[in-house]
Amino acid sequence: MKIKNDTRYQVIGNCNGLLLRKVCSKLSTTLFLWNPSIRKSIMLNDHSISGYDCFIFGYVVSSNDYKVFAFEFNCGEKSMYIAVYSLNDHLWSEKIVMMNFPAMFTRCMIFQSCYYCYFDGAAHWIVSDREGGELDYAANFTHVLSFNFGAEKFSYVMLPQVDDEIMLKFLFVLGKSLAIFGISSTNTCIWVMRTDSGDDEDDNPWSLWFSGESSWEVYNFFRHSYKVKIFYGENAGTFIVVPHARCFSEPMSYNIRTHQLQRLRTCYDHCWSIEYVDTYVESLVLCRERQKPRL
Repeated sequence: MKIKNDTRYQVIGNCNGLLLRKVCSKLSTTLFLWNPSIRKSIMLNDHSISGYDCFIFGYVVSSNDYKVFAFEFNCGEKSMYIAVYSLNDHLWSEKIVMMNFPAMFTRCMIFQSCYYCYFDGAAHWIVSDREGGELDYAANFTHVLSFNFGAEKFSYVMLPQVDDEIMLKFLFVLGKSLAIFGISSTNTCIWVMRTDSGDDEDDNPWSLWFSGESSWEVYNFFRHSYKVKIFYGENAGTFIVVPHARCFSEPMSYNIRTHQLQRLRTCYDHCWSIEYVDTYVESLVLCRERQKPRL
């Protein structure tokens, strides 16, 4: 995909080897699906996206379709606009839906932008229902909000309850489960979401998977990172951590057993910043798609 000098682009989603990219120029903003493995891209059909607050991208198993969802939230309203793009149909559709969750959740969705977690056919955000709470302080998070791509519906569950009020919480994928990593100055914990939990609000959906000690140095590192993407290597017991700090960001590794925090890349320019990071798998998706305008 060729990028002109007067344009800027941002990766805002990733699923099964496809990247969703937003390309902005002085005159327009356009969405593209790009497959780096085969170096092909398609432009999503013309649709005004300037008013939308949040974009997500994922796969619907039941219809064998990739979909892009754009959300526009109305301040003070109980409804939202949703625009849906289907790769099968190459068309946008629009609808208005009622919100079945606290309005504060939308602030977290917008703030975290592309830092949502895609897992099991749904997008997941770690959010807070606390009025006036700092969105960049991970100890304030209270729930996980999920949007199912197939059902096109939201749901949410409470985070694991802990007595430690300063424990920071982060969302990630552990094997075939959605998980929460919690860290304070003295303790670390990992909870996994149970697949057998029911719809009862009193039914705790989380099981404690790991518990250990922590250190002030590591806790301080996480505390000063206001957006964090983490990946876990179960065999090594090591997190790959990509923080988006206020001044700069660089990938780090953190071993939950030895508490060793280590740079993966030396960064000499404190203005250097990672805008997007995720796992990637090679894919042949788009190799037989009809030709679309290419950037």
